[in-house]
Amino acid sequence: MECWCLSKRKPWLYWLLMIHTHMVVWKIQGDCIEEERKALLEIKDSFIKLYNSKMDNFLPTWVDYGGDCCEWERVNCNATTGHVTDLSFYYLRGMIGDNMEFGSKLWPLNVSLFLHFKELTSLNLSYDYLDEEIMKTELERLSSLKKLEVLDLSGNRDIDNDILPSLKTLTSLKVLDLSHTSLNGNFPTNGYKCIFFVFLFPN
Repeated sequence: MECWCLSKRKPWLYWLLMIHTHMVVWKIQGDCIEEERKALLEIKDSFIKLYNSKMDNFLPTWVDYGGDCCEWERVNCNATTGHVTDLSFYYLRGMIGDNMEFGSKLWPLNVSLFLHFKELTSLNLSYDYLDEEIMKTELERLSSLKKLEVLDLSGNRDIDNDILPSLKTLTSLKVLDLSHTSLNGNFPTNGYKCIFFVFLFPN
């Protein structure tokens, strides 16, 4: 049934509403969420500051002058809502060249930055030389991400059994990879009922 009040008497209002609707849809589908874009840039900056160096080739698509962060490398978003759903930080050191002096520096990742990604389902932090002292005290912050199902911490040699209490708080997890870390002994399944698969391959 035609809406007489809009189409007959005020056609301009009809078109105004149509334009507004299209703009809202375009905003949701065309760009990522600004809060999440800023959080991604903070994560990138924390890694750059670790080496106190300008790295032009490090995550080059992650720029601070607009753009759709859903198009950035290592980032996947929900095509409808624009929220980030999948983040891969696998071996970030491999992106900054062979001439960088790595030394024994560990990445003091601010775990709270991930709390901006309310729709996050998968997080890959493998082979990132994470600071174990931070991981064992801050990792439980991820428990507020109720949709997080996959967490990959493999290849972080500094992580040991001290991280286990924090992992217990991540009740939404279904897949957890702790292979090639410094964990030893049998994985304590008690308290980890929600985790369907735990990969603990030989170190």
